[in-house]
Amino acid sequence: MIRIDSTYSEYFDSSDEKYPYGKAVDASTEDSSDGTEYKVRWMNDVIGAFSALFYRAFGKTTRKPLNEPDNIERSDIADAVVQLIETASISQWHKIDVQSAETVIPWEELGKTYNTEKSYTIIATPNGNYTEFLPIGTEAKEDGVHIYIRRLVDGTIADGTRQITWGTFVFGERLFGEFETMTINLFVKEFAA
Repeated sequence: MIRIDSTYSEYFDSSDEKYPYGKAVDASTEDSSDGTEYKVRWMNDVIGAFSALFYRAFGKTTRKPLNEPDNIERSDIADAVVQLIETASISQWHKIDVQSAETVIPWEELGKTYNTEKSYTIIATPNGNYTEFLPIGTEAKEDGVHIYIRRLVDGTIADGTRQITWGTFVFGERLFGEFETMTINLFVKEFAA
């Protein structure tokens, strides 16, 4: 993405906050040549769209445009689109601690409000070395996202997270046989029904 500045044209404006990387300036009259030969509204629409994508992806200080025309090898706009997609997908993931066979995560903790008119995609995976765990069950209900934990122990399916074994904790801190806490990765996406 190029910056519209004195190296590009003598007809530019860098003072408009809506165009932080410069914008084109129209001619003062129809017959004068003191402005861009293109229709300024069209040109600024393109410049504004590129600037908006770049600004939403990188903000004011994180990264500046390369100040070179985009091409298939280096593109500010392609980088901005990829960054926006990555940011949007990361924001859908949560690290949650669960314990026992069923844990309910209230909607408020996920930054969402339950809506019976919508459907939900929920994916939960163990965060760590939990090789004996079966795929984690999930369900969207009015009180929150329900997480169901099961594991395979000596060929038998057991409900719940791992259980505390003797010597795992300081005496009196936790009870032998209680369920341990484990961390899971939780993805929740809401869709119109």
